[in-house]
This record gives sequence, C-alpha cells and structure tokens, in this order.
Amino acid sequence: MDTCIVLPTINEADNLRILLPMLRNYLANYDWFIVVVDDGSTDGTQDVVMEFAKATNRAELIERGVRLGLGSAIKVGMRACLDKGANSIVVMDADLQHPPDVVPSLIKAVLVDGVDLAIASRYVGGVAASLVGHLRDLLLVRGGYVHG
Repeated sequence: MDTCIVLPTINEADNLRILLPMLRNYLANYDWFIVVVDDGSTDGTQDVVMEFAKATNRAELIERGVRLGLGSAIKVGMRACLDKGANSIVVMDADLQHPPDVVPSLIKAVLVDGVDLAIASRYVGGVAASLVGHLRDLLLVRGGYVHG
C-alpha cells in the first residue's frame, strides 16, 4: 500500500462526514487506507467511520473507549499502518484544521521524491520540508517501532 492516514478522533462525526470523502478524492491516484483511532466518542463518530469503511473497504476503526491521549492514539495508528505494509504514513487531525488537499504533495515527496520525512506547516514557505538520511528509521525506532 502506498499510504496510510492516521486520524485520531474524539467526537468528530460531523467533520469526518466531510473529511473522509475529501481524502478519498485526493488519494484517488494512490493505494491508500485510513486508520481512525477513537478515544470514546459519544457523537456517532464510530458509525461514520464504519459506514465509510463498508462503502470503500479502505478504513479501519480502532476504538479505545476512553481518552488515552493524542500521542498514544498516533502510536497505535502508526503501528496499525505499519502492520498493513504502508510505504508512507500521514498523521492529521480530523477536525478539518489540517487541509486534506496537501496530503498528495506530502505523499509524493516521500514516495516519488524520496525524502524521509515530509511536513506540512503554515509556518514554512513550501508544502513539504525534508530531512535526508535514515531519519525515518531513527524516528520509528525511537518511537518504539521497528521498521523493516
């Protein structure tokens, strides 16, 4: 799989109804998958994800039931992506604060241009900044992951 998107959530049903179809459209040229890690939403977030998963066969919901925090949700989501064989991983908020239209540029930077890490930021001039070398492996190992 080309890329896997990690979406940590807590009560994001309304936003996911917008974001998931947008990501599907923006990722049309890639083999993609979405992992939603939910920390006990009570607004129907799980139902939105399951409907999208059923319709596309490209999403998984990991329900944690209680708020365990953003950092651990990202780690759980990244592990799920690695287990699925993702060649790149994108982590973004589900609250529409991270524009999904930049995701293809980030993926291209990693998969086509060969950078190890692509970061989108409103504080830098371009869409992606890159770090060379084996930074990806270093980050994954220090984060508790072993990347083969």
